[in-house]
Amino acid sequence: MSLSALLERVEAATGGDRELDRDIAIATGWVHRSGAPWERVLEWERPNPTASVDAALALIGRVKPGARALMEHDHDGNGWAMLMPSKHSERFMAEAPTPALALILALLRALLSKDTTHE
Repeated sequence: MSLSALLERVEAATGGDRELDRDIAIATGWVHRSGAPWERVLEWERPNPTASVDAALALIGRVKPGARALMEHDHDGNGWAMLMPSKHSERFMAEAPTPALALILALLRALLSKDTTHE
């Protein structure tokens, strides 16, 4: 699945989605600390970045080491995020129904950017 197709699916998401978590993990090259890929990791050890801010931030840290992420949410739970992949790079903004989804959207936008693909 292409990153742009994945971005569209995350934009359409309204909350945590384990199938989307799997596709995000595979697209970003996530591996367990043991070195095992998604398919060989027990369900409870798999990340859930679409539902968890902690998991979304951990994924950002693995995919874009040194990136700075800011996020906020309103009283309805809607999220806003900004990702700065490096000190002098472009900022990637996102709004979503949850803060975790906003963080993932900002990450995918950064990954799709020609300016940050080869940092």
